[in-house]
Amino acid sequence: MTIPLTTKVSLKKIVENLNKIPKDGFGTEPPKLSSEQKKKLMELSAMYETFGECLKNEEALMNAAKGITELCELAETYALNECGEWFQQEIVRKDMMELKKKVGDFQKIVKEAYARMQQAGIGYQDIGHILGRYYNLDKTKGFDQKYKEVPGPQPLQNEVMPSLAELKKK
Repeated sequence: MTIPLTTKVSLKKIVENLNKIPKDGFGTEPPKLSSEQKKKLMELSAMYETFGECLKNEEALMNAAKGITELCELAETYALNECGEWFQQEIVRKDMMELKKKVGDFQKIVKEAYARMQQAGIGYQDIGHILGRYYNLDKTKGFDQKYKEVPGPQPLQNEVMPSLAELKKK
């Protein structure tokens, strides 16, 4: 195995090659938003908390699974006690065995869904933290926020973002 040769870098070489660095950086410029897209951005940022409402129902899902399990257990007991003849009792017993299997599968799926909903909730919070740095995600704001019709930076938050120099001082 051969080790690739490295180029010795010095400050002189860096300064000599500064003109080779593209003026607009290495990436492409992001596309500009139309006024309709800016309005939609404001509306969607105001609705962010409502998007997360569906993730708060994980307890309701677990309670529904417990209720269904209890219902099936009581239904089995009642059905087995109420059948009259031996043949009918065997049919009910087979049906209840199948019901138990289905309830077990259902509980397994609900537990998996509960775990996934918790993971989704964590992801939702992470997204909110990052978006909250740039946009006002408060429910009560967003629809009334004004934006300029001309290109350029838009007032996405009420507070002023600190400059890079101010952040370095901290």
